[in-house]
Amino acid sequence: MDIIADLDQYVSYIDNEVALIKFSLPGCQPCKKLTPFLLELREKYPKCKMGEIDISKNNAGDTFDIHHVPVVHVYRNGTLQLIVESNFEKLREEFEQMFK
Repeated sequence: MDIIADLDQYVSYIDNEVALIKFSLPGCQPCKKLTPFLLELREKYPKCKMGEIDISKNNAGDTFDIHHVPVVHVYRNGTLQLIVESNFEKLREEFEQMFK
């Protein structure tokens, strides 16, 4: 999973057919547990770019209005399509629909 370090990198990153951004914090156990699930999705859907933003850096939590983690945003062609905060099976279902 790519590390997204700043807003410029984020903007260029989401401007893809499908991009997934995981918002997390170092030491967050649920965030760490989510990573293998996301890597499984990336393997199944290689056209999806996947990146991670540490919300403790560069005021990212405030910039993206993230107050708890993990949170996943899914973009299609630069437009936010989906926000998933806890039901990550929903994410799998949405990916199946996006990549039909």
